[in-house]
Amino acid sequence: MTPQQEQLVNLGAVFTAALQADQVARTGQADEAVLGCLVQSLLVIDPPNSLAIYSGQDHELMPGYRLLAALLQGDRDLQPEPVRYAITLLALERKLIARKDLMQTISERLQLIRTKVEHFGILNENVIAACGQLYEDTVSQCGKRIMIHGDPHILQRQGTPEKLRALLLAGIRAAMQWQQVGGKRWHFLFQRKRMLETVLQRLKRPF
Repeated sequence: MTPQQEQLVNLGAVFTAALQADQVARTGQADEAVLGCLVQSLLVIDPPNSLAIYSGQDHELMPGYRLLAALLQGDRDLQPEPVRYAITLLALERKLIARKDLMQTISERLQLIRTKVEHFGILNENVIAACGQLYEDTVSQCGKRIMIHGDPHILQRQGTPEKLRALLLAGIRAAMQWQQVGGKRWHFLFQRKRMLETVLQRLKRPF
């Protein structure tokens, strides 16, 4: 994979997580295949490439690619809330990475979550709750919180906050990987055309 493709996969995951969070907040429902893909990505250690984080294929990240393309093209019908969530995740990642104590907590707790997955499965409510609590105990301590907008009744429903936080944790993980393979926030300003070319090529055909 080229560096641009590596970056796209991870950025696509950030935007897909943001889209799913928006969907859950508005409807109470997540796409189980996408949710499972994103939660599973939290448990991958030392992947040979970015695609390996998502089981070697990026089909579940296509919604994120489409949203990213719309943003880069300046689409007037752009969904503002998931874009805001995604951009905030990219900013929060920088704050989190500076907190070595929180990063250590994440590493240790993900080991425990991996054990839960082995016993209960990736979409079990105990796994989702553990991921959500991990986000609350770490990322939420970094200052700026992501304010999720949606149906108030759904947002208060049991299980919804945990699912939202689990998605945001997966988004943060993808943001970290994006940075590790050379992604920078200033690329949105100064490498916009190249980013758009890469995502449009991917939307036409697989890597």
